[in-house]
Formats: sequence, C-alpha cells, structure tokens
Amino acid sequence: MRQENIGKRGVIISSLFLIFTFFIFGPFQIYITNASELFFSFSDIWWTCAIVALVSLFFMTLLGWMLKGKIQELYCCVLWGIAMGLYIQGNFILTDYGTLDGAIDWGKYQGVGVWNSLIWMLCIISPVLLYKFTPETWKAIRNYLAIGILCVQIITLSTLFITADKHPNSDCQLTNAGRFELSQNENTIVFVLDAYDSQFFSDFIEQHPEYKETLWNEFTYYPDTVAGGIRTILAMPQILTGQFYTSEAPYSEYLENAYQSTELYRTLRDANYNTGIYTEGKFMSPSMSDLIMNVTTDKKRIRSYTTLTYYLYRFTACRYFPHELKKCVWMYSGDFDAALDNSGSEETSYLLDDAFFYRDLTQNGLSLQDKNAFRLYHLFGTHKPYTLDEKSQRNSEGTSLEKQQIGLMNILETYFEQMKELGIYDDANIIVLADHGEENYAQNPLLLVKKGQETKNFCVSDLPVSYTNLHPTLLSLLLKEDIAGKSIFDLTKEDNQERFFYINSADRIATEYIVRGDASDPENAYKTGRLFSVFSSKQSIKYQLGTELYFDTRATGLQYASKGFSGMEATHIWTEGYETELEIPLQKSLKDDALVSISLKWVMNTQRVGIYVNDVFLNYYLIDKPGELRFIIPAKALEHPDKLTIRLKLPDAAFPENGDPRILGIAFESMTIREKRKDDTESKIISCPYQIGDKLTFTNDNDNDSSSYFISGICKVENDFAWSLGKTSGLTLDIGNVEYDLIGEFRFKYIHAMPQRLVVRCGEQILYDQKVASNEKPVKFTVPKDSIENGKLILALEYPDAVSPFSLGKSDDRRVLAFAFSSVCFSSDQ
Repeated sequence: MRQENIGKRGVIISSLFLIFTFFIFGPFQIYITNASELFFSFSDIWWTCAIVALVSLFFMTLLGWMLKGKIQELYCCVLWGIAMGLYIQGNFILTDYGTLDGAIDWGKYQGVGVWNSLIWMLCIISPVLLYKFTPETWKAIRNYLAIGILCVQIITLSTLFITADKHPNSDCQLTNAGRFELSQNENTIVFVLDAYDSQFFSDFIEQHPEYKETLWNEFTYYPDTVAGGIRTILAMPQILTGQFYTSEAPYSEYLENAYQSTELYRTLRDANYNTGIYTEGKFMSPSMSDLIMNVTTDKKRIRSYTTLTYYLYRFTACRYFPHELKKCVWMYSGDFDAALDNSGSEETSYLLDDAFFYRDLTQNGLSLQDKNAFRLYHLFGTHKPYTLDEKSQRNSEGTSLEKQQIGLMNILETYFEQMKELGIYDDANIIVLADHGEENYAQNPLLLVKKGQETKNFCVSDLPVSYTNLHPTLLSLLLKEDIAGKSIFDLTKEDNQERFFYINSADRIATEYIVRGDASDPENAYKTGRLFSVFSSKQSIKYQLGTELYFDTRATGLQYASKGFSGMEATHIWTEGYETELEIPLQKSLKDDALVSISLKWVMNTQRVGIYVNDVFLNYYLIDKPGELRFIIPAKALEHPDKLTIRLKLPDAAFPENGDPRILGIAFESMTIREKRKDDTESKIISCPYQIGDKLTFTNDNDNDSSSYFISGICKVENDFAWSLGKTSGLTLDIGNVEYDLIGEFRFKYIHAMPQRLVVRCGEQILYDQKVASNEKPVKFTVPKDSIENGKLILALEYPDAVSPFSLGKSDDRRVLAFAFSSVCFSSDQ
C-alpha cells in the first residue's frame, strides 16, 4: 500500500510539473511580458487557462493511476522529462526566429534543429536511465526537483505581476463607424498597406504593366522613399502623427504628446472634414475622440474565448516546443484577431483583415454624406503569411506574394471603381503607402500619390522622399499655406540628403539609422549610434543604497534595465549589443562616493567595458573572467543626483560560437550600489596615457603598440600602418585636464577605394565630416577643450564608405576597410 501511495504521489507531482509549466506558467509569463501588444486583458484568459490546466491535470493523473508498477514509473519519467524540456526550452533556449509573422525559412535553422533535438532527447531519456540504474535514488529526488522548479516558477510569476504592466493597451479602440462613408464634396484617402516593400511593387508593375494604364493611371510612384519606423509598432504612430518615438517615455505618453503636437487633425476639423482612422486601437490616443469620429474607449468584443485560448497556447508553444515541433504550431501574432467580433458592424472594432475588408466593401458599398471626408485605412498588405488569393478571398492553406499583390490590387480597384461610380474619384486626393518595407532593413516602403483635379498618366519620380514629408503633404492637399516642413510636391533632388528611420528591437530599444543615397540600397543605411529606450510602462521603485538587485528569476533588477539586455534566464541576463543602460532612481540623493559592484555569471571572451554615469565618463575596465565588475561613482562630479543612469559600452561584444544570433558581452547575476569604503578597489582600469604633442605611430617595432588606444575598429599592425576595421572605430586617450583646444591630426598610409568619407565625433559634437581623397596630406580637426571628459578624450570615428576588397572583386579579403593609419597626434593650438 505504501509503495502504491508513493507511485500515486509521483504521478501527481510529475503531472503537475508538466501541466503547470506549459498550461499556467508559459502563457501567463508570455502574456505579462507582451501585454502592451495584446488586445485582451489578463481577466480574459486566467480562467480559461485554469480550466484547461485542471482538466488536463485530472486526465493525466487518472491515466497514471490506472498504470501499475514499472509502466507507471516510466510514465512518470516521461512526464518529468517533457516538463523539464519545456522549462529549459521556454526559459533558456532563446533562439531568435525573427518576427512572429507566420512565415519562416526553416532551412536556415537546420543546425538549431540538430542540437535542440539532442537536448530534448537528453531531457526525456535521462529520467528513464536514472530510474533504470538507480531507481531508489531517482524516486527520492525527482519530486523534490519538480517541486523546487515549480516554486521558482511561482516566484517568477509573482515578481512579474509586481513589476510588469499586466494590462493591454486597451484604453482606446477604433470602430468601423463611417468606414465607407465618403463626401460628395472633398475626399482625402490614405491606404496603408502593411509591409509592402517598394521593390515588391517595382517588380510587380513591370510584370503586370496593364495596371499602369488602369489602377495606377493617375498616380505618381516614389521608389526612393524612406520609412519612419520599423516595424509597425513604431511606423503607424509616425505616419499618424508625424512624430518619431525618440522621447524615451512610455508608449502611451509618447502617443498622447505626439497627437497633441500634430497639426493635421485640427486642420481637418477646421476645414469641415469628417475624419475616420481605421487601424489598431493601440496606435491611437483616447484624447482624439473629439477630432476622430470612430475613437472609443470600449473594450474589444471577444467573439470566441475558445479561439482566444487556442491561439494563446499556440503562441506559448512557439516558445516552449522543441525546434522541430515549432514548425507545426508557428503562427502570426495577428491570428489572435480571429477571436474578435468580425461582423463588420459599425460599433465593432476595426480588424486588420483584407478579406473581411473586401467582403464588407462589396456587401455594403461606398456611400456619400455632406461633410468633407478624410479616411485612413490600414490593410494587411503584403505582410506574411500570404493567405489572400487573386479574388481577395482568404485561402487558409496559403498563397504567394504574387497572388496577395493581385488580391490587394483587386481591393483597391473595387474601391476606386465605386468612387468613380459616385463621381468623386477625379477630385479626390489619394495616397497609397506602406507602413514600412520588407526587404533588408525594411526601410524602403511603397509610396504612390494621386493629387485631386490633376490629370496625368502613371509616372515614376526619382525624388528622395522621407516619411517626415507625409504630414506637410497632407496639409498642402488641404490648401494650408503655413506648413512646417516640405511637402512631396515641393521637394527637389537636393532635399533629404540625410533621412532617418528607427528600428525597434525586442529589448525595448529603438536604434536610429540614417540613409545617405538611394533608399533601396541597404549599403546606404548606417547606424548613427543613437539609441532610445522605448515601451517602458511602469515607474521603477526607488533604489535604496546597499540593496542587492537580482537579474535571475527573482528579477528585482530588471525594472532598471532600460536598454541593451537580452531575455531573462534562470540565473542571469546577458547584455545584448554594444551598449547597455540602467536607469536607477534613488531614495536619497548620492552625496558621497559610491561603489557599484556587478556580479558576472559569464563573460564573452575578454571584454572592455566603458562606464558612463549620468553622461559623465569614468573609465574603461578590463573584464576577462566571471566575477565582479567594480567601479566607483564620484558623487562630487555628479552634483548630488537623485537618479543614476549607468551606461556600459561593450566594444568587444560578439556572437557566440554556438550559433546564438545575439551579440553578447557580459551576463549580469546581481548588482549592488553602496557608499564607498576606504579599502574599496575597482576592477582593472584600461589606461592609455597620452602626452599632448606625442605622435602615435603604428609599427611592428613600436614598444607601445598605438593600436591599443583604439577600443574598437582596428586591425593588427602591418609593418608601418594599421587598417581601420568596419564602419566605425573608437579611440580613447588619457590626456589629462587641458585649458585649451587641441588640434587632432591623422596621417594615412593608404586609403581604400578612395575617396572615403571620414566622420569624427566626440559625444554629440561632429569634429570632422569630409571626403578624403588623398593620403599625402594629414586630416586635421579641432578638439574643443570642453569635449575632454574626466581627463579622457573619447572619439568615435565613422567610415560610411568603407567596403571590403572582396565585394569589389579585388581579392578574397573580406575585411571592411577604409583608412590605413600611420600616425595619430593631438597638439595644442596655442
């Protein structure tokens, strides 16, 4: 009897381990960390998950109790192994599969499939082997291990509930009200076709030239266009407001400020326009309800909780299932909309579904009313997965990019034909664009413009367009004269020589890029080095000096991690990228020197770590093994701050050799900030002392290798020079405090593929920006004395035109080269 009770207990605990991990912990964890991008609330899902979990637990336990002896024990082993595999997969194996858009090239991940399958085999086979060879030991420890991991999961969920925003971005919804009501007077129509790359359209229109004579007859196509934000979460608000998300404020605050700063909607009201915006409610501010007719604060109507639960668990499976099974469950994040009311009635929420849009358009048709009409429609466009056929019907088995484009053309053609039948097409202003592209950085979206009362044939413009021109263009169509910025109709080829766009990454960072040249060429897009913390939703708890912060499953430090961190793992969190930042509000202002101690679980090779506190540069520290990174914050230099912004630059961050796509530097385990004691010491400081006027040369016989002054972006010395490496370099010198400006001088042995553009920055200041076409004369520039921080001169060098000899067909050398440095010197301008 006692043995039977032990067996039943083992079945219960093994079943609970599996059920809780996948049916409770998985969906709850994923929901809480993605709530701002989901339309439903936690109250919509907790009870459905509880029902599914309880029913599953009942049948799984019942089945186990029906088994006897060794069969029952093997059953427990398999349950335990699957549960452990799910836990490891969902929390430790964080392979980047890209955007959850329902389509993925699984062939790129064949290597992942091999090692991932081996891990799963180990998880499932190990309990069986342990039971076979040490049955009593295994029975004794398995329950304790399972209960221990369950406790860790419960603590993790509790921490997430406390520190994270659990509410979706549901303050505002956009209904179908007035969707197909246009004006018998003036109409301005904007179609936003999601992810429609300009190159897609160029290829399509060449293969189907008949559309030039029919659908696009009176449109001008602008192929050299740069989007504002990538992807939709950044792109749509920029299109709707004209404002970039670079405020480092919570998303809702950014939206509110952006809409209040936008002139368009007040101008539309003053021009007697009835305005309807048809997109996802999370891109709108509730305060616009007096200017936009279809804004409401009502909650989205859920049509089917069964469907919602199904996609929630499928979403969970995309993360928790082994690689080979992910292929069976992979989905598009927009699939959740299948749970919503799709009747298309006026009071229901607008759905981003092209088949539904076409259904409602053909069933209801366009109608007219007296007020002028502004309508913006966000359609699914050429976003993956491709499920639209040539007749604008959904094919759940999938179609192709070609068929989806024809289906889109059919929708637009039907809409325009109905406008022609009503006699309002010729005078209407129509803009057809994409929120972003799809190829390369997705920087090059579709843009077509038809100006009302202007008759011409389809034409292509080579003007360089930025999405900063959209709102001036719309205002000009309303005949408004005092416009800030240039409309598309006023652009020249000399305008927009530098166009900016922003890419959002999973770690809540928006990276700024600049395009110089043709927008379709990814070689013309460069990182500017500016990063912005985005999507923060909860104010951090004020930090009390001496408190230990954890970056494991306790996650007390994650609330301060504003950018440059990867996903949380069980014992640590990796920095990701070349720059990491923590924003820590303090309970009390820092009046004395403080010591920061960061416990490091792992270090990727050897890392140089540059520390900035509240934009004051401290030092570069050398970290070559796990342990502690320790540095002292001088309170006097920071003027008694009540907030610490600690920025770490990691020029040596790199891709791991195991195929992990992340750029990793150091792994935080815990962190403490406390008052400095007399015996406190810092980690090893990288010292690069420099005497003003000394010439740093790059030679093999130089006792002090001058390349050591470069913290990144330099090759090994070759005889009497050293090539720059990549498109950027970092140069640091311990130069001491100076009372005068300096003259910087670079001499080059060679210039690769000249002319090469050289940009020298010190912080936000540009010290030099010119094309260098000769290596006979040195490059000289002024270094203002106020740019030297804490006795250190830190320069960022950019080489936008750097290119590899291999890409030019000159050799097999794949290094990206620009300048071969022969000497560097900084002297007084006195």
